Amino acid sequence: MKLPPVRKRTLLQGRRQRRQEGLLGQAILRMSVCHLLWRIILGNTRRLLHPDEQQRSAPSHSVPFIFLTQSKTQNDFLSEWIPWREQYLSIILGLENPTVPEKCQVCLQANGNIRCLSCQTCHTWCGPCAVRSHVHHPFHRMQRWMGQFYNNITLHDLGYVLNLGHNGHSCPNNMEESGGNWFCDHFTIIHSTGIFVHRLNWCRCNDEKVEDQHLQLLRFGIFPSTVIKPQTAFTFDVLDHFLIDSLECKTSARSFYQKLCQLSNNAFLDSLPVSLSTTACFLLYIVIQDRYRELLRVSWMWRDLSNRKQAGFGHDTERYPGPGDLAISCPSCPQPGINLPENWREVYTRFLFFSICGQGFDY
Repeated sequence: MKLPPVRKRTLLQGRRQRRQEGLLGQAILRMSVCHLLWRIILGNTRRLLHPDEQQRSAPSHSVPFIFLTQSKTQNDFLSEWIPWREQYLSIILGLENPTVPEKCQVCLQANGNIRCLSCQTCHTWCGPCAVRSHVHHPFHRMQRWMGQFYNNITLHDLGYVLNLGHNGHSCPNNMEESGGNWFCDHFTIIHSTGIFVHRLNWCRCNDEKVEDQHLQLLRFGIFPSTVIKPQTAFTFDVLDHFLIDSLECKTSARSFYQKLCQLSNNAFLDSLPVSLSTTACFLLYIVIQDRYRELLRVSWMWRDLSNRKQAGFGHDTERYPGPGDLAISCPSCPQPGINLPENWREVYTRFLFFSICGQGFDY
């Protein structure tokens, strides 16, 4: 039956009005739900924030919820700190107070003119007590009181000896004190806080051989730069730092090494340890004052070992990594048995998986 034009127009207007009312109701419902969720999240966040961040004005119920309450800006926090700036500076200068106690705080006999910049405490020692207190801290920085000022001094200058294999104690089977193959007077160790030189006393227990000295360094937690007669080593900590800096901060090896030099001595870089490598320049041999090449070589080896360890090849010595075995698996790529069922061809017949070349996204 054909409806008259007026009746047909009325029906269409009614449908359009009901549709608009339905859309308006859905919008109101969504806004209400969002408002409720926002108040819940805001309440939980306020309980987790630092007390300094909780100084917010009380929300006004007359203001719509979409207008967020404003927190303090960086200028507000700086304005609160400005009145305290002079007192902050006074406390920092007080920490560098050159007042030295008359006696060592350990033996209470010798003059306590040595202090440590790396220790959180304000102890002062004599030379022998400072060495004994830092048996397990070979990478701390020391200073000696010269009468009117503090002068930088190293543990090597105080007679510190780094013993391997006996938890800081000397090996009972190694009685060498200088020279020879089992005692090194000048061994360079690069740490995340700078470049250090130590006397190194090797362990001769369990029929250790000279050819296995690089393995002793590795067991101690430092990576030797060479296999035969190592003279330079890098701590695991500095290798991890360089790996993160190069990946996250895009720091080059040269810039990273220069940072270590500045941490060691930012005023007199020529006083840093000198490597044994030389180069010809105008028919003269000039000594290279860095360990840049060693850092490059050791960082390559460290990355290779880290990749093998993360790929699961550390305990299976008979299996050698094949093509693609060291690659990191992408969690977004469709992989049957992992993020796709084995019968995905029958289940997802209406979907097509494809990869956008160069973007790394899968759909």
